Amino acid sequence: MSKFPGPSKSTVRSPTSSNPPSFGGVCLYNLFSEKGECELSSSPALLKKAKALAKSDKKKIKLGKIYWADDAGNISKANLDGAQLERQFVHVPNGQMRGISVNSKTNKIYFYEVNEENLYVVNSDGTGRQVIVEGAYGYSVFVDEVNDKLYYEDRNEPAIMQTNLDGTGKVKIADVPGTRVYAIGIDYITKKLYWSDMSNGMIKRSNLD
Repeated sequence: MSKFPGPSKSTVRSPTSSNPPSFGGVCLYNLFSEKGECELSSSPALLKKAKALAKSDKKKIKLGKIYWADDAGNISKANLDGAQLERQFVHVPNGQMRGISVNSKTNKIYFYEVNEENLYVVNSDGTGRQVIVEGAYGYSVFVDEVNDKLYYEDRNEPAIMQTNLDGTGKVKIADVPGTRVYAIGIDYITKKLYWSDMSNGMIKRSNLD
C-alpha cells in the first residue's frame, strides 16, 4: 500500500499525524439538497450547514433528518433539531442494527442486522423491508446516488463491496482485513472512495472500481 497520493489504493491519514482521526459513535445522515446530497459529519458541522443552506435557499432543502440504529433491532429518526421524533419506526425482532445510509432520490434506507448478518433496504416510512444481501456483516454502508451503487463493509469477506441498489452485481472493491470500517465516502471530482480503518487509525482510499 502506497502513501498518498497512490495510484489506486492508499493511506491518506495515519497515526503519525498530529491529530489522528477518531471513528465511532453515531454518524448523522441526510442533509439533502435538490441534488441528493448526503453527508457524514459530526453534529455541529451538519447543523451549521443545514442552517446555512436554509438561509441561502430554502427551496433546496427537501428533507433534513437524522436516522440512527440501536442494539434492540430499531431504527429511529427525527428532524435535525430533534423535533418530530419517531422511535422504532423500523424494527427487526431480535435484531442488532449497524451502518445506516439513506437514498434521497428513492427514499430508501439501507442498514445491517448483524445477528443474522443481512443487509436490508426499507422505505423511509418503515414499509417494504427486505433483505438485499444475505450473509453481510459490517459497520458502514454508503449510497452512491450519482452512480446508483451501494458500498458496504462485509466482515465476512473481509472487504468493501459494491453492488447495485437492489443488491445485485456484487464486486469486491478493497480488502480490509483485521479492522472495522466506520465510515465510507466518495470524492466525485477525483472518483475516489474513502474509508476509515479503525484498528490502525487511518483513512484509506481506492478507485471506485
